[in-house]
Amino acid sequence: AALRMSAGDLDGARARVAAELARAEAMGDWDARRAALQTLADVEVRAGDWAAADRALGAAERLVADGMATGWIPSLRNARGVLALRRGDAPAAAAHYEARLAALAPQQWVY
Repeated sequence: AALRMSAGDLDGARARVAAELARAEAMGDWDARRAALQTLADVEVRAGDWAAADRALGAAERLVADGMATGWIPSLRNARGVLALRRGDAPAAAAHYEARLAALAPQQWVY
């Protein structure tokens, strides 16, 4: 999906993500679903469909919360920050990035 998105083929990227999401759901792999939803959010941000990106991130956030997989919270906060910046909402982006930093474990600060 990332290659198609980079090439500007957003419909092709969406199709790849949809296939990956279906595969993850069939396997019952919540983390693969989360990854596919985050990728879908990236595609929708690139497409300028803020509502679709927000829905995809919301679904990924629910998976993380349901699975108590707090290690993904910083990544999701970063994605929320990117979406806020693209929407032109710098204060919301700053809040998401600050929350991301607060959610990082000290060993994660270096990357």
